[in-house]
This record gives sequence, structure tokens and C-alpha cells, in this order.
Amino acid sequence: MKVKVWDLPTRIFHWLLALAVTGAFVTSLPPEGLTLHLYFGELSLCLGLFRLGWGFLGGYYARYGSFLKGPKAIVGYALALAKRHPPVMVEHNPLAAVVFGLMVVGSVAAGVTGLMVLAGQERIGLLAELFTPAQGAQAMEVHTWVVYSLLGAVVLHLAGNLVDSWLHKENAALSLLTGLKTAPEGYQAPDSAVLKPKCASRAYLGVMFFLTVGFLVLWPLDYHNEETREALTGKISEELAFYKEECGSCHFALPANLLPRRSWEKMMTQLEDHFGDDASLEPDEAEQILGYLVSHAAETSLSSASYRLTHSLAPEEAPQRITGLDYWKMRHEEIAEERFKQKPIGNKIHCNACHKYAEYGSFENAHIKVPEPEP
Repeated sequence: MKVKVWDLPTRIFHWLLALAVTGAFVTSLPPEGLTLHLYFGELSLCLGLFRLGWGFLGGYYARYGSFLKGPKAIVGYALALAKRHPPVMVEHNPLAAVVFGLMVVGSVAAGVTGLMVLAGQERIGLLAELFTPAQGAQAMEVHTWVVYSLLGAVVLHLAGNLVDSWLHKENAALSLLTGLKTAPEGYQAPDSAVLKPKCASRAYLGVMFFLTVGFLVLWPLDYHNEETREALTGKISEELAFYKEECGSCHFALPANLLPRRSWEKMMTQLEDHFGDDASLEPDEAEQILGYLVSHAAETSLSSASYRLTHSLAPEEAPQRITGLDYWKMRHEEIAEERFKQKPIGNKIHCNACHKYAEYGSFENAHIKVPEPEP
């Protein structure tokens, strides 16, 4: 006997969550995939929050009361499964219910910690003013642990579906398309009134839909980095223009926020031997440029690049080469040395070849594009 088990919202939730988690994982690998990663991650968070509420308002089989069992039932089912004779169950079996809970809670936890990383490290979103780059880095460690735990739960879920389909000779995945499952002999389905979603469910669906759409549309576009906000206006301050004119005549004028004050101070006192060249300036010009560099150094910036490049430096360290810093090397390790020498890049210090707004000190992942080499 076929029984209608999964209501339409539950089925849509399942496949959207599968899409969101898969998409979030795939787009987490390349830096330029951050924007898509945000959309998938935020969708996963919204779906998790929806399912938490739907467990109270949905149809009978979607409600927690139909499938959440105690330790005794979980152990009993596990023992029966080990003997390859688990009972046929229309609702989630006790073990599947545990994995289901891990996935829903995991998707919410991954989303929340991801927003904390986004706020602290990337300075994006409504929470950006609440978290520092250091807190964002700590959140990243937690986020990574949560995500891999979630992926572990997904693997258990897939394995459980395969085992269940094999033992009971029924396609478990297909039931989440049709909503139908085979009930054991003598099964008594609940009263039709009990099976239906509760009266508040439609309002809940509507509210969650509009909140999700608004969340996805507004959140990823909200940059809080001063450097990025200035870059998006397209305006260049007089100070930056003068710095670019003087220092950019020989090489790309490296953004001041990539090195600490002490590095710039040391560099400006050694212009007569500037990486093997004499870059001496008139005293007033040197003073003006030093003033700009010091007032825009890494200590003044909340950008991810500034924090990650300099936070591990010892107080007495005053590095001169940005490309020699550990974080820079790590972020560029997949780019071959020869690639840096090819046009249009030409040199490791030509940040603007790949970073659209590098001249402003803005290095958002969404603005990275490595150009194709010229023939």
C-alpha cells in the first residue's frame, strides 16, 4: 500500500538543500567564487531555519512528533539494522531522524558561522560592524569544522538511503519526488485531518519565502570596507593621486594598507637604495608621501588583506616585500612563477592585473580575475 508521506514543502526543501549544500561546497574552493558561495550558503541557512519551523507546522510526517525517538528506539533500530532486518517504517527511522537533525542544525550552524566570517574577514553584510577581523578568523576555524561535520552527515544520509533502498527494495530518493512510500502490512495511516499541515503553515511559508528572497538579494552586496566603498565610487583622492604619480611612474604604486607603518617608515628612509635603485625625492614630497602611507597603513584598515598579511608579524618586523609575506605566498601558490612574468601581469607586484580595485587597497574576492596570458 502506497501512503502519501512527504508534503510538497518538505520535498522542495529536500532538493533545494541538496543543491545549496553542494553548491556552497563547490564554490568555496576558488576565491572568485565567493559571491556564489554566499548565495548558496545563505540559501542553506534559510532552508535550515524553514525546516526547524516546519517541524511544528508541516504535515504529520514532517513534524518532529512523528519521527523523533528516544535512545532505546535508536539503539533497537541500530541492532536490527546490523542483523539486516530493520522494520519497515513510513516516517524517518530513528537513525535517519538523528542524521536528519544533524543536517538541519548543521546547515543553520554553517550559515551563521559563515555570516560571522563574512562580517569579520570580508567586511560584508549587516553584521560587519559587530565583528573584527580577528573574530572573523576565529569564526572561520569554527565554520570549517561545522561544514565538514555537515558533509559527514550528508555522507551518512546518502549511505543510509542506499542501505534502506537495498534492504526494503524501494527507491528512497524517488519517494522524495513523488511523496509516496510503501507502508508495511496492516499499517494504519493517521486521520486525514492530522496529516494536513497546520492552519498557520501557509502564512509561515509566505513569510519565509519573502525573508529568504530579501536576504539573498540584499546581503552579499553590502560592502563595509572603506577601501571598497571608495573604489566603487570611482573617485581618487588628491593624496592617492599624488602617491600614484610619484611612485607609480616606476612601478605599480602598492596599496598602503598591505604593510604596517613601521615598514613604510623604514622604506621611506632608504629611498636612495630602493630595491637597488635610487628613488630619492625632494624632502617635502617624501614627507607628503610618508604621511599618506602612514595614515593608510595596515593598522588603519579592517580589510581582510591587511589583517591576514600583517597580523602574524612580530612587533619588531618591518618587512619591505609584500610578496615575501607568508599569507601572500599561500594565496598565490597555485600561480606558476612563469605566469607572473607573462603579460599582462609582468611582475608579482602588479596587483592591479588581477585585482580590479587594487589601487584603492580593495581586494574583494568577487573582484578577482586572473587574465589570460598574451601571446
